[in-house]
Amino acid sequence: MENGTLHDLLGSDQGSSTLSPVTVSWKMRMDVLLGVSRAIEHLHYHAHPPIIHRDIKSANILFDESWVPRVADFGLPVSWDVTKEKEGMEFVAAGTLGYLDPEYYAIFLLKPASDVYNLGVMMLEVLTGKEAVFYGEKGTTHLPYFAVPLIEAGNLGELLDGQPSPEPTPCELQASF
Repeated sequence: MENGTLHDLLGSDQGSSTLSPVTVSWKMRMDVLLGVSRAIEHLHYHAHPPIIHRDIKSANILFDESWVPRVADFGLPVSWDVTKEKEGMEFVAAGTLGYLDPEYYAIFLLKPASDVYNLGVMMLEVLTGKEAVFYGEKGTTHLPYFAVPLIEAGNLGELLDGQPSPEPTPCELQASF
């Protein structure tokens, strides 16, 4: 699409970000997360039959000419059998490492919650400016393992991406967590 992917705009590829509304605005980042959340809600609750995407990630969020985020790459979706809600459906794990729901990856039981986990990792990317798997002080790090201790300790300043300016308002910060 005209304005590329969320992954590219966040500058995940060795700092190659360009100035865009997504890069410089906390409000735009929150709007993107809200738009993607609504798209997943639509897939899970309003599509007939419900759909589990299985590969929600920043590289699969494209922006049109008006900077509206669009969920893309429907190569792995599964029609959800709502009668299997409690126990899940057995499928070989598929998706992108770094985003995969650990429960789904370990025991091959797919649930809509797997997309929600993917979304959570993507949200952390948007908030931190880091990739889902990145090389940090302690070697290769999975973003949730980096972020959760900082969130639990209340060290949001260490967590948030320093690119957008001005800093998020208290309302935007509250919406993030």
